[in-house]
Amino acid sequence: MRWWRTARATVDRAKQHCDAADRKPVRIPRAGRDVPVKVSFRLQDGREIWRREFDGRVMQSTQEEGRGASSGGVRAVRAVLLWVRAVLDNGRLNIVVRRWTVFGIPIPLAWAPGGDAHERVEDGRFNFHVEIGLPLIGMIVRYRGWLIPCAADRSGNFAPSKP
Repeated sequence: MRWWRTARATVDRAKQHCDAADRKPVRIPRAGRDVPVKVSFRLQDGREIWRREFDGRVMQSTQEEGRGASSGGVRAVRAVLLWVRAVLDNGRLNIVVRRWTVFGIPIPLAWAPGGDAHERVEDGRFNFHVEIGLPLIGMIVRYRGWLIPCAADRSGNFAPSKP
């Protein structure tokens, strides 16, 4: 398992969506400043399983490389599959949704969850900015912060670095 550690993140949530977002299976992070975050991923059956923990609240997804008409990346969060493309623009890696399905049923791209999602390296740190929203509803959650990778020991195992 590969661990990353961030000093802190900022999480914003739309107030009108808080009740629904606190119920399982959604469990998006609670709003806050200086929120401690742990991120880990592991490889399993050709997929990366990503676990994000915001102050004890876990969000998990899988990611894998798409093939053929689905080239790019495929991200899964429960019954939702998102086909995404990473687009490098001015030193920033933007994540763009190209198509999506719910329970295997294709849904029009105009209804896709989205928002500004990008990654970049700045001041020697990996920075992230993720907004999740829906058309007609608006922003549901936005989280941003930075990660510091952990160093591997001689056996190749990773352990969280000190803050």
